[in-house]
Amino acid sequence: MLSKLKLARSILLLIILGSFLSILWLPTSIEYSRSWAFVKGEAAQADFLMNFTTWQRQGDAWVATQELLVGRDGGAAHGQLGLLAIYGFEENVLFSAEQAPAGVTVTFSPASWTPTTSAFGFIDVFVVGSQQLVEGSVMSFVIRGKSSSVEHTLTVTFRVVQETPTVTLRQHTYIEISAPQRVTPLSAFNVEGKLMLGGYQTPLGGKELLITTGWNDKKVEVKTDANGWFSYTFTAPEAGVYSIKVEFMGDDEYAPSEKTIGVIVAPPSTSQPPPTCLIATATYGSELSPEVQFLREFRDQVMQTLAGREFMAVFNAWYYSFSPSIATVIAGNPLIQAVFKILLYPLMGILHLSAATYSVFSFNPELAVLVAGLVTSSLIGAIYFSSLTILALLVQGKSKKTLTMRHWKSLAIIWTASLMLILVGEALLIQMAMMVGTSMFVLTNLSLSAMAVGTRIFYIIKR
Repeated sequence: MLSKLKLARSILLLIILGSFLSILWLPTSIEYSRSWAFVKGEAAQADFLMNFTTWQRQGDAWVATQELLVGRDGGAAHGQLGLLAIYGFEENVLFSAEQAPAGVTVTFSPASWTPTTSAFGFIDVFVVGSQQLVEGSVMSFVIRGKSSSVEHTLTVTFRVVQETPTVTLRQHTYIEISAPQRVTPLSAFNVEGKLMLGGYQTPLGGKELLITTGWNDKKVEVKTDANGWFSYTFTAPEAGVYSIKVEFMGDDEYAPSEKTIGVIVAPPSTSQPPPTCLIATATYGSELSPEVQFLREFRDQVMQTLAGREFMAVFNAWYYSFSPSIATVIAGNPLIQAVFKILLYPLMGILHLSAATYSVFSFNPELAVLVAGLVTSSLIGAIYFSSLTILALLVQGKSKKTLTMRHWKSLAIIWTASLMLILVGEALLIQMAMMVGTSMFVLTNLSLSAMAVGTRIFYIIKR
């Protein structure tokens, strides 16, 4: 039993440390599906990625592929260079072709690209062959994309055929949508957006779009103005989580596109965030100190999510039940302020890491706040409360008298139940389920990390 207990604790400790390390040390490269020839981009800095796609006829349809067919007849074979800006990359990128075989000419339209707000772009690549080429041979050339700070190359392989295939393609389009993330039932809210030529930020005016809402599946027709903008005012339905889809059906010149977003319809929250963090304000001496402003901004960011808002309602009720008296003792006492600055130093580092974690997962705010909460509570438990576990084990003398497999299983069951409550609360917008679920989630993370780290340190001490 003791060996099983040691094994369980070791596995749990590795899981916790692994989750921390995966966030602290992001991978230096990104791997993609084998169906796309992406170049490697550094994940820790602003960069761009490239891929190359062309089309071949399969039956009555044109299918995307990576095999380019270049004819000996002098026709222009057409492919597209797909581009993606990552981590805020905003530089202009120039494209050129290198190592092209004799008798092959490669041109780009346009020859440069600057990322748009959508971060995606497309460059048309035209490859013209000649009679110098041998039918059936497989050849290649290199595309180089270069900005002021980074550059990448991508090798394109093509097969020589007698006649260049004729491909009739429509230009890519892209839709951007803006709408409130949360609205109250029966209130009016506006959905607006823009239809653009994909990758070029060129607006497409006078185009018909369809907006479909998840609460009644009714399609609303709107038309873009000269600058590509569209808007429509809806009346929110009863409480729930709904989708809003905007579709451009396409025409002879432009390909179809669509974009879907979600909106939460819920009554306004009855809990309001307190204006200050009392202990931090007393410790650092002012609400305007960088530390207090960071705490306030991070709290406000968390409060934008359903899970974060309901957890903060419980946390505030607990925190503000004792913090005023502690803040009174700290304020104006330099010695106590110095002590609390030392005590709060690890917490500030944890919260900065949590804010970075939230940013990584910000594409889904509810997921982001859950992962940030996992990181925060686990690190707080490991740093601030593992000493209690060590003390308990030292007092007992033997760990088996204090911690058994039953304790670990019980906490694991509670942790799983908390996740289920959070999922139910998110899906059905049940405030009580969210309050209980998020509180259980944080407390079990605190306990598990404190027990795992404390037990491991205890074994090291006993050796």
